[in-house]
Amino acid sequence: MYLAEEMRDGENALVGRQEVAAGDRLSSAGYLRRFVDGVELIDKEFELAQEAKGEIKRRWPAYIPLVLKHIPRLWITKYTIGQSTRRQLAATGLSIVTLLSGLAGMVLLWRERMRLLSLYLSVIVITLVYAPYTAEARYTLPARPAMIVFIAAMLVAGFNKMRGHRELP
Repeated sequence: MYLAEEMRDGENALVGRQEVAAGDRLSSAGYLRRFVDGVELIDKEFELAQEAKGEIKRRWPAYIPLVLKHIPRLWITKYTIGQSTRRQLAATGLSIVTLLSGLAGMVLLWRERMRLLSLYLSVIVITLVYAPYTAEARYTLPARPAMIVFIAAMLVAGFNKMRGHRELP
């Protein structure tokens, strides 16, 4: 349902709603009364999914760009509720550096893609699985170790280039 709301109201309205929901959870009496589980949760999720499906069908041309917009957001930490602006900027900067240097490493190791298929697939599959949803950077945590390997490859390639070598070891 968040996806349909994001399509209708935009990302900023959704983020504002998330912040209010986080505050409601902390004051939790109302949240716990509204909490559902078991069969009731399954029924509620099915109902929300049907409602979202109709919204996506009506707004199909807007859905594809929205999914593509989610891809960088899966890898870049943007919103850290309750954190200082300095910490937000540091988290955003670090995640941008991680993404870009990891992608550079993926390009550098492309010749070895069959040997490194599990690393490539972990990054690609996790990204594609979560891209259609309103998600956060934390969903890509399982793929971060693979991205670190690609970052290391980029650093080794840069070091070798500085020393006059042409190829990765």
